[in-house]
Amino acid sequence: MSEVKHLVPILLIVAFILSSCQTEAKLSYYWGGNESDATVYESSTYDYYKHLSPQSLCALMVMYQDVVSNPSSSANVPPPGVCAEFGYLLTKAENVDTYTHNATKAQLKKFSSDDYFAYGVKLIQMEVEYYPEAAQFLKPILDNINKQEEKK
Repeated sequence: MSEVKHLVPILLIVAFILSSCQTEAKLSYYWGGNESDATVYESSTYDYYKHLSPQSLCALMVMYQDVVSNPSSSANVPPPGVCAEFGYLLTKAENVDTYTHNATKAQLKKFSSDDYFAYGVKLIQMEVEYYPEAAQFLKPILDNINKQEEKK
């Protein structure tokens, strides 16, 4: 009987540990779906910074548009930082030039804009709206972008 007394707490601990295990992690935000062991966001971002090629930039832009356009969080907003990252890329003329001259027809069908710069500024403003705590970081960036645009 004393053996059973000692076995009960051990079984309860094991049951608790096993019940708290989860076989698949559920993401709170939509990060562009999954590719093997990473999200499309992770893969695209890694490829872009690894290769810094026109093709990787085009893939990154299309991925960002997909993530921004298809929020699936409970708050129905894109993941933190994505609008700011994408918006900042779009405010750089060299990125837009690379995209518009190198994107495939399929990529341009998924993402194109009449005014990439204005869309980029709008995305940064949306980041501040969705995540007010980001304002202290993004307001100076927006001010700098606006000053540079005024100089043109």
